[in-house]
Amino acid sequence: MIKVAPSGAAATAQLYCGTGRGPTGVPKFVIAKGRFTVARRQGTILIFSLKGRFTTRTKATVVLHSGVFCDGKSTMITAELVPAS
Repeated sequence: MIKVAPSGAAATAQLYCGTGRGPTGVPKFVIAKGRFTVARRQGTILIFSLKGRFTTRTKATVVLHSGVFCDGKSTMITAELVPAS
C-alpha cells in the first residue's frame, strides 16, 4: 500500500509479507518526475528496496528487491494508491 501526500511530492508505504505477519513500514520517500526509490537498511544489510514509477494517477509499477525481507527474492508489482489523510 502506498500513501501519497496531497502535494504528490512524497509518500510512505507499507509492505506485507505473507499471512499472519504485520506490515513493515517504508521510510518517507520523495517522488520526482513520477519516479521514486527508497531502501531500508540495518547497518550494511539491505532489508528491502523499492524502485518505481507512476503509470497513472492512481497506479505505480514497483520493483521490490526484498533483500532479507520475506523470501529474499525480487518481484515486480502494480500498486494501487491510497490518498494520504
